[in-house]
Amino acid sequence: DKLNDLDFLVLPMKDIISYVGYSQEYICREVKKRTGTTLSKYIRKMKCMHSLSLLEDTDIPVVNIASMLYFPDESNYITNFRKIYNVTPGEWRRRVRGKQTKV
Repeated sequence: DKLNDLDFLVLPMKDIISYVGYSQEYICREVKKRTGTTLSKYIRKMKCMHSLSLLEDTDIPVVNIASMLYFPDESNYITNFRKIYNVTPGEWRRRVRGKQTKV
């Protein structure tokens, strides 16, 4: 249930493991079975998904969004975002806002 809760997903991995109360191997195996991906990739994907609304609905700088979502740095956030959406967060923001003004 907590895998969709951003407040939970931004915790350090050791805290997530501790909270669940099972071994890291068991948790990682179950997440892979349920999501088709590793726990760390799933967490990065969910954080990037959450960032979409921040990019669309706010003027918060990308560097601050990266920090808010506990990415190690802006570059790491941009790299992970690009792997998922094939554009940088800044490009995504420009495209979404461009579509809004054309409507």
